Formats: sequence, structure tokens, C-alpha cells
Amino acid sequence: FGSSVSTPADIYRAPLAMRCTLAFLVGAAGHGHMVETWTKPPVPAGVTVKQHNLTFGEETFVCHVAMPGDGTAVGTKGALVFPQWMGLTHYEEWRAEELAAMGYHAIAVDLYGDGLLCNGNMTCSGANAGKVRTDNARTNGIVNEALKALAGMAPADKLVAMGYCLGGSVALELARHPNAGASAGYTLAAVSSFHGGLDPISTVAAEGSLATDVQVHHAELERGESHVILRTWEDEFIKAANGTTKKWQSFKYSHCEHGWTEPGTDIYRPRESVRAHTATYQFFEHSLGSDAHIAPVCMT
Repeated sequence: FGSSVSTPADIYRAPLAMRCTLAFLVGAAGHGHMVETWTKPPVPAGVTVKQHNLTFGEETFVCHVAMPGDGTAVGTKGALVFPQWMGLTHYEEWRAEELAAMGYHAIAVDLYGDGLLCNGNMTCSGANAGKVRTDNARTNGIVNEALKALAGMAPADKLVAMGYCLGGSVALELARHPNAGASAGYTLAAVSSFHGGLDPISTVAAEGSLATDVQVHHAELERGESHVILRTWEDEFIKAANGTTKKWQSFKYSHCEHGWTEPGTDIYRPRESVRAHTATYQFFEHSLGSDAHIAPVCMT
């Protein structure tokens, strides 16, 4: 993502990275079983979907595109959806389709390549998520290619992004480093993270640098010291927002565990998921200059 220059983020990152690793090893059962036990709803009426392959280096990344209408008209707004650590599943594809039903051109992004799904294989997910977090050049390239594709479908100044778990971390990096690294050439209007890792993948946001509205949805029972993790992130973005007009918001959900938005798992909390997604979609609209009230189509 952004610069690799050493910063005080080293202090921020070290304990959180260990917690993230422990989360991978301890369980993440929700991620592992979601594909097997959740049935994707039908494509919403008035939405067109297609496969869209991105290339970076010699790799192909199999993405899912959802568009309003028949997909031929130029869009008015665009969204990226980044998946959790098991790979791009039907769940993230559905969220892209939901966004399309709200008028977005949306791309659910394959971060692993060749549409790889780990389907509960912890070794697979740990290795591939680790690659996303450590190979900055590769991750920057994938995400930037996705932004280029999205900017070909909707105005470049009307783009947003959201993600889950690993994907939440990726979305937050787009806000940390506007027009640099993964977001080179682009400054997003807003991003939102659902139970994402809040520690930086590369470096912390520079003070006074915030150019994107940011929202995070965090579980009270997130593995590790949940209150410390969230407070550290808030301190970072308080400084990043200094002297800017951009806003950040954080939500903590009581009695929820990591991955609580994922249906088909024993940690799924539907009411909290609806609240989180409603807040995100409303946040996106406000950041894009609209006062429209937007709610999840599927209400899950």
C-alpha cells in the first residue's frame, strides 16, 4: 500500500498483527463454513451481473460485477466489495448485487487469484491472507486494477469501498493513503470496514491527510483486547482528520464476535448486521452528496 518507511506504526502494528495471527489459528469458524451453509438469494430485480477478470503481472483475478439495469448505461456511482479471508464467496457477490440494486456499479474483488476459495481450509486462508498483507506491490496492483475498472463504469469522484475481515483492512488502506499505493490516481468518497483488522497493512495515516470519509464496525468480543484495538484506530484517525473536512465514525457491537455479519454461521447476528449495513449505505450516500435514505435490500 503506501510508503514502506518505518514510522510509529511499528508500535501500533506489532501487537495487533499477533492478534490477527492468533485469530487465524484459533478458529474463524464463521469464515470457514459460510459457503457451505448459506444460500445466496436470487439476483435482485433490475440488476445485471457478469464475471470480470482483472490481470496483474501473470495472474488473473476473477471478480463479480453487478450493475443497475442492463449494465449498458454509464453509472452515477461505484463501489468495491472486498472479501474476508476465505476468498471471494457468494456472500460478497450478493453484497455487490445489493449495491447494484441501490444504483451502484459494484465489483466484488478476488484478492487471491483464479477465484480461489479456501472453503474452511485454514492453511489455505492463512497463506493467502498473509500474502495480501505482506506483498504490498501485488495487493496494490490488484486493488488499483479494480479501481481502474470501476472508474470505467462510474465517475472517478463517486467511488466507495467496503470489506469484511481481511477485506475491511484492504478498504481502510484506501482511506489511509489517498491517491497513493493501491489508490494511486483515485481518492475515494468513503470506505467502510466490517470486523476488519484495524491495524495498518503498511503505515498509519499521516496527520491531516484524511481525504476520504471512514467508518468501522467492530465487535465487542473481537479477539484480543477489543477496546484497545478500536481506541488505537480512533487515535490514528483523529490525527488524520485534523485540519480536514472529512469524518470518521466507529461503531462497537455488544455481544458480537468477529465475523458477526456473515450468515450461515453460529456467530451471525442478523439485527446487528442490518444496522451495520444500513449505517454504511447511508454513510456512503451522505459522502456522495445525497440525502437519500438507503437500506439493505435483503435486510440481513
